[in-house]
Amino acid sequence: MAGGNSARDLGVPLVHYLRKTVALADFSNVPAGQLGVSLGAIPAGAFLGQLFARIDTPFNAGTTNVLTVGFDNNVTNMASAADITEGSAQTQVISTGAGLQPTVDSDIYVKYAQTGTPANAGQATFVVSFVPLRPSS
Repeated sequence: MAGGNSARDLGVPLVHYLRKTVALADFSNVPAGQLGVSLGAIPAGAFLGQLFARIDTPFNAGTTNVLTVGFDNNVTNMASAADITEGSAQTQVISTGAGLQPTVDSDIYVKYAQTGTPANAGQATFVVSFVPLRPSS
């Protein structure tokens, strides 16, 4: 839990989710050593569902805009560079990470990279669905 978030677990066998809106400026405030902007933490053994990425305001760097999402060191195991279209306002449903189960409480991060003329706009809302591991009864 590099971001210092407590893993969300409501204590009932339901689909849980993390939701966070991230603006372009948030990426310049990422603490040293943190992988990206934290969307929150999920508990060990949670079964990941779909990721929803809604581009509220398109990211507008001159050449490329790349948003990736995940809990691995490269922040790509839930959404890689090809999974999100950052330059147009739309909602995208991404299943790349569906079924992954982290072995420890894990922060989910979103990372932004750009090339060309720096972006001066961009905002996205992310929703990560997951089901916590429950002991069999």
